[in-house]
Amino acid sequence: MIKKFIQKRIEKLTIQDIYDFATKNGISLKENEAKIIYSHIQQDWEELIFQDHKRILKLEQDSLEHATYEKIEELIVLFKNKYKNYL
Repeated sequence: MIKKFIQKRIEKLTIQDIYDFATKNGISLKENEAKIIYSHIQQDWEELIFQDHKRILKLEQDSLEHATYEKIEELIVLFKNKYKNYL
């Protein structure tokens, strides 16, 4: 049930949503970073949410600014912990 809900939300996700979320959380993204994040959310959301997200982050470690990489990992952990009872 929750997977279908998440999938529907991700299908509606736009690159602008990525920028907005990043800004709200103190991250200033470059265009290529936003595209990388958007692409992985679209393609790898199940692994990012329900499995170990570190494999995907490591794939892009050299493509993201260090501060951006660190903040993304921090936010993933924060939200996984916050919503773990639902996942």
